[in-house]
Amino acid sequence: MRPYIDCHNHIGRTIDRVPPVGQNTAMCLTRFAQTSVHAAISMPTAVGSPITRGIVDIRHQNEVIARACRDFPGVFPIGLALIEQRFGKLGIEEAEKAMSELDLVGVVGHPPISI
Repeated sequence: MRPYIDCHNHIGRTIDRVPPVGQNTAMCLTRFAQTSVHAAISMPTAVGSPITRGIVDIRHQNEVIARACRDFPGVFPIGLALIEQRFGKLGIEEAEKAMSELDLVGVVGHPPISI
């Protein structure tokens, strides 16, 4: 089977769908093995991401991506931080922190959804 690179991969679970959808890192790795995906640009789940604890949940989601990149650098060579515009300056600071402290290389956001 031909090898693929996934340029838009999410790790995380939604909370606004029944049943919840999404995947953790182990599920993602299993699916990649089954479908010949060799590497991915990964980011937190966007629509419906858990944010019941505010910016703490955004930080947790960014940490999940950073851990996947650290533990499986060949599979997740690029990780993006979630930026939530609804948190204003705090959201920007959290994204900057994710890039400087967690080594994520960019940001992803969904302005029409997260504002």
